[in-house]
Amino acid sequence: MGIVAPVTNIQTPFTIEVIQYSGAIVVIFLIVFIFIKLLVSDSRYWHEWSESTLNATIRPLLIIFVAIIIHRIILII
Repeated sequence: MGIVAPVTNIQTPFTIEVIQYSGAIVVIFLIVFIFIKLLVSDSRYWHEWSESTLNATIRPLLIIFVAIIIHRIILII
């Protein structure tokens, strides 16, 4: 016996407001994590694990931030 889940191809459009708010959230989290990295890097708690953990959170946010900037430049041009 198996469970068969219906697969549908539903595309949900997002409004520009949702994209703008999520962009603001990404920027806020990016600033917070960079600030935490700067604070921890000067403390006695800084070691390889904390550096790799913070880098693992900062890098994707940085990629999304760059994508947001490129998107806004394209919209202006």
